[in-house]
Amino acid sequence: MTSPHSPQPAALPPAAETARRTSPETRPSRRGILSLGAGLLGIGALGACSVSTGTPGDVPAAQTPLSIDIPDPATPLPEAAATIGWMDNGNLKGPFIQAFHAAYQKKHPQVTIDYTEAKWATINESIPLAIRNGSAPDVFLLPNTVPRQVAVAEGWIAPLDDVVPGFAQWKEQLGEDVFIPGVEVFDGKTYTFPLSVSNGLNPTMFFDVQRMEEAGVDPVGERLTWSGLRKVAADITRAGAGEYYGLLIGKDQLSSFTSALAILAGAGTVGGMDYRSGQYAYESDEMVAAFELMLAMRDDGSLFPDYMSLTEATAAPRLAQRAAGMFFTGPYYIPQWQKDSPDFDFGVAAPPTGDDGAVHHVGYQPFGTDHLFLSADSAHPEIVGDMFAYIGSVEGQANLVAGSGGILMSVIDEANTLAEERGDISEQGIAARSHANELMRIAPIPQTRNPQIAQVVMEMKAVKPALSDIAIGIMSGQISDIRTALRDLDSASEQALDDAIAAARAKGAEVSREDYVFPTWDPSVDFGIADYEADA
Repeated sequence: MTSPHSPQPAALPPAAETARRTSPETRPSRRGILSLGAGLLGIGALGACSVSTGTPGDVPAAQTPLSIDIPDPATPLPEAAATIGWMDNGNLKGPFIQAFHAAYQKKHPQVTIDYTEAKWATINESIPLAIRNGSAPDVFLLPNTVPRQVAVAEGWIAPLDDVVPGFAQWKEQLGEDVFIPGVEVFDGKTYTFPLSVSNGLNPTMFFDVQRMEEAGVDPVGERLTWSGLRKVAADITRAGAGEYYGLLIGKDQLSSFTSALAILAGAGTVGGMDYRSGQYAYESDEMVAAFELMLAMRDDGSLFPDYMSLTEATAAPRLAQRAAGMFFTGPYYIPQWQKDSPDFDFGVAAPPTGDDGAVHHVGYQPFGTDHLFLSADSAHPEIVGDMFAYIGSVEGQANLVAGSGGILMSVIDEANTLAEERGDISEQGIAARSHANELMRIAPIPQTRNPQIAQVVMEMKAVKPALSDIAIGIMSGQISDIRTALRDLDSASEQALDDAIAAARAKGAEVSREDYVFPTWDPSVDFGIADYEADA
């Protein structure tokens, strides 16, 4: 089946003199790079993907040297020896966390921080067990298998309102708009805060400058269309003669990249849902056409041949190994490429538009990322509160940004600006941020309008096959009728949401499908507080 959006052969865009590494866009702001999701808190995703902004797997962090000066505490701390247990997953925030711990212990010699950097599988297993045994660390990442509502109801975590000194001012500095009911706030109490926002737009286009120059294309000077993407991928593959290929992709990226292509061509969905109608819309012309484009590039031989055996994490190093001309991912691999392959010349560009060239935006729900929690059983909450006060300050957040090489971004715009002015962000990082600012817009969050939707999230059951399964089936040839597969996914997702709402209502929640309908939503602009009132 051919849709109106199917790619057609197109002439090459006019070539610029060079494929520049960066694009001269505006200074980054919080709006453009807040996180799309927060683990199990995403509304309506039901196991499917759209555009991802979270960090996948274990990403090597930047090694920016940090000089951290811990201020005097706003309130006196205990003078007796104290040990603070701390468990997180390291990742891009790791250099900041470790430098902060070292500086804090130097400032307060009576404090010892017992830090465990663990993988998610370990966190998911060890935190619940430690809580049952009464040995939970004072600070931890909540397992991504445990909804925050459960952690609050079961008394795992403590609110920060009476723990962080100068709490009202601290919270205001972070920004009231980042504290969302059912995400950070429960029953009027604040239990956590986003250590950072997102890692940027996935998919951002990263490309081998030499390969692109040889193909006569400047994707920074002139944004690629779908047809342009297909043509340049084929041209690079042909030039590679089996040594390198046009497009590098991992098996686990197939659904998210295809969804992103559809959204950037005008699909207007978030997590598969069109919030203007409150219904799932996987079976859109744009989505069908995006899969057809992917099949066409597969049949052209333009995809790295072992893509079905690769993941995003194992594919990423191959770009720096010159195995392909293009790779679409988030900016979180920039530090890895810069550290491991300092001579690799790579550029940053916006992802492709549809063939009509119209600019469409990516909707996201600003849940933030890397939320830290205070154990309800902590023996030293005042020390943790003092730590959180610094981490959530302008200086602390600027050091977080610097420690990640500018890939993580703060919820405090002033901190992002400070890190940039200090020269802690690479030009590739700045370019990636600018594309996120240009293309990302805040979408509605049902639980902001009705916090009881949190109960629906807890009742949701994953749909199988999910979009990720369908994408693999399509690309492997096991699914030939794309539209029917997507229509079935819509039906299954609708039923799963109806069932979750019914289960939540049976437990007393006042929720309905109307909570998911935002008729005034315009995907091209941010959806703000006033818009919730208009749609009430």
